[in-house]
Amino acid sequence: YKSECRSPKADSQEGSHQGKSHESNVAFMTQEGQVRLKDQWVIDSGASKHMCSERHMFKTYEKSMGDQFISIAKTGVKLKILGRGTVPIWLQVGQQEKEAKIEDVLHVEDLSRNLFSVSAITLKGMSVVIDKAGCVITLGGQVVATGTQRGNLTYLDLSRNYEANMAEDNSWHRKFGHTSIQSLKRM
Repeated sequence: YKSECRSPKADSQEGSHQGKSHESNVAFMTQEGQVRLKDQWVIDSGASKHMCSERHMFKTYEKSMGDQFISIAKTGVKLKILGRGTVPIWLQVGQQEKEAKIEDVLHVEDLSRNLFSVSAITLKGMSVVIDKAGCVITLGGQVVATGTQRGNLTYLDLSRNYEANMAEDNSWHRKFGHTSIQSLKRM
C-alpha cells in the first residue's frame, strides 16, 4: 500500500504521469509449476496394483473394511491398505495436456511414492515400452501417456495443470474462498 511505502520520493514520482496517480492494491504471486514428489507417479513394473499415499488425491474413495496389508517386494515390509478409489490426473503427452484417471488405486499408509502399475494397465489392454529415455504407453496404437527417466526411476509425465486439478477437491482450498476448476470453466 502507498501509505506503507518507506520511500518519501514515491509521492513526487507518481505525479509525473500526466497528473494521474498510478497505484494498485493488488498483489500477485507466481510459482513455477513444479509437482511435489508425493504427487508424482513412479511407473513400476513390479507393482501389482496402483498405489497412492495421499488421501486428498482421490476423487472416489471406499474405505477398507478390516485390516488389509500389502508387502513391499524389496524389503518385505507390510504397509496397511486404508482404502481404494479413483485418482484424477492431468497428463502431458507431447504438446497436449490430457485429463485422465487412474482407477482401482490402493490408498497405502506410509508409502514413500505413488506407484503406477505396469501390470494393472497392461491388463486393461495398454502396451508399455520402457527404455533408457523413458516410457511410452499406448492403447490401440495411440500414445496415451509418457514417462521420463530421472535417476533410476521413470516418472509419469504430468501436466502443470495437475496441481490445480488436485486443489479442486481440497477442503482447505475451499475454506480460503478459492474457486474450483468447474467454477472457472463455467465462468
